[in-house]
Order: sequence, then C-alpha cells, then structure tokens
Amino acid sequence: NEKVYAQKKYQKEIRLRNIAIFETLLSTGARVTELISIKKEQVNKGQDSLIILGKGKKERLVYLNAKAIIAIKNYLKERKDNNEYLFISHPIAHLDNQKQKTSNCTQSGIECMIRKLGKKIDVEAYPHKFRRTAATSAVRKGMPIEQVQKMLGHATLNTTQIYVNVSDMDVKISHDKYLN
Repeated sequence: NEKVYAQKKYQKEIRLRNIAIFETLLSTGARVTELISIKKEQVNKGQDSLIILGKGKKERLVYLNAKAIIAIKNYLKERKDNNEYLFISHPIAHLDNQKQKTSNCTQSGIECMIRKLGKKIDVEAYPHKFRRTAATSAVRKGMPIEQVQKMLGHATLNTTQIYVNVSDMDVKISHDKYLN
C-alpha cells in the first residue's frame, strides 16, 4: 500500500533525524539555537568540524565525532528535499506527489521532541542536558576544562564549571590515580 510505504519512510527519516540531532548535540555541546542554524553544505564537505553561530553572533568552531558524522550521513541519505538546513521539520508525506514543503527545525520544536522522547522512557530530558552531558563527559575523559570552555563558547571558566557534574566517584577515581 502506497500510504503505508510513505508513512514508514516518513517515520524512518524522523528517527534518523532525531538520532543525528542527539549525536550532534553530544559531540559538539552546541546550544539548540546553534544547532538549528547548521546548513547541509557545512557537513557535505566531509570535514569533522563546523563553524556555528553562537551567542552574540560569535562564530565558533565545533567538532563532530565519528558517531555524529555517521548519524548525519545516514539522515542525509534519506533526505530528498532541497532545504539548505541540516535539521528540518518533516511534514507528513503527501500521496498526491506534490513537492513537500520543509522548513528548518525551530528551537521549540527540538525542545518539544526531546522532552516527548524523554517522557517515553521516563527520563527528564531537555536540550540543555545534552550540553551539560557533553561537558561532563569531556572532562571525565580527560579534556582540560579550559578546552571544554572553548568548546562550549563560554566567556568565563566559572560558567563552564557550573556545567560540569563531578560525582563522588569521579573524585575517588582521581584520588586513586593521583594520590595513591
């Protein structure tokens, strides 16, 4: 059935888009407003870095890890539109073969999608949590906090320190490493 096929294709594209959004947020630590401004041409160059427009219209270089690159490639393989933005909202496929109108994702659209998916798995999820998770993960893996500050585009180190969640286990591991 043509309608069932169109619905499955639509669902696959949405799923791949959401995975690409999650992986990009975790890899870059980008704000949602920065994420929605990324254009396809920036990732079609095959590079692992992007220039995003941050707060105060400041440009910032961010990096994509392998998981984010693969997720974006998988998502773009499914896209048949000519929208210039990387992340777009997808209207339900029309069966009358008219050109679909797409628009770039909005901040509220991404926030809503993340909260809704979080509810499905009983986790409090919101976009800024990805930013905090990226910062905490980077520090736990050994990235100096000054580099995390640059990655997040923070003007002060104090702001970055607020983002990083240090647990008692992190302190124990460091204690064993440095003081044992």
